[in-house]
Amino acid sequence: AAAQGKTRVLVTQDEKNLYVAIEGFEDEATLKGLTAGVTQHDGEDIWQDDEVELFLDPTGKRNSYYQIIVNSKGVTWDAWHENPKNPVMAWEPKYQAVVKLGEKSWVVEFALPWSIFEKTEKFETDWVFNVMRQRKAASEECYWSPVLGKSAHAPEHFGKLTGILGVKPPKVEAKT
Repeated sequence: AAAQGKTRVLVTQDEKNLYVAIEGFEDEATLKGLTAGVTQHDGEDIWQDDEVELFLDPTGKRNSYYQIIVNSKGVTWDAWHENPKNPVMAWEPKYQAVVKLGEKSWVVEFALPWSIFEKTEKFETDWVFNVMRQRKAASEECYWSPVLGKSAHAPEHFGKLTGILGVKPPKVEAKT
């Protein structure tokens, strides 16, 4: 079924960062009652909150990806997924995620330095990409690219973010 919640996604970039803004529109009562039970970084069950999630695969191969979650109070969770069933919580990137609460919406703005994607040896100009917004009051998950299933972890259904700058990722240490 089509999402009932209206969400806007904006993406831009410069030589240092990928910028993503996600705006979730709600009525005043829903905005006042946004759920944010998780209060610590990488807190379990953050997906039970009103939150937004980014899924990013700089290789475009749809095998592994980075996931970043921010709840409505600005608490973050992040993991590198070697595959959809294997989140590596040791990935602790340094990025900015700012939440702003307005009269008709709440917004999460990300500044993601290219250097945080250190698990990726080579960036493509087309990244596999998805955004999900959790709307607790409506028991709804809104996807930028529908995953056509019960899990957000379906890189085969993620969309494409095209025209990524040819910024070289940091050197990845060779595996021995």
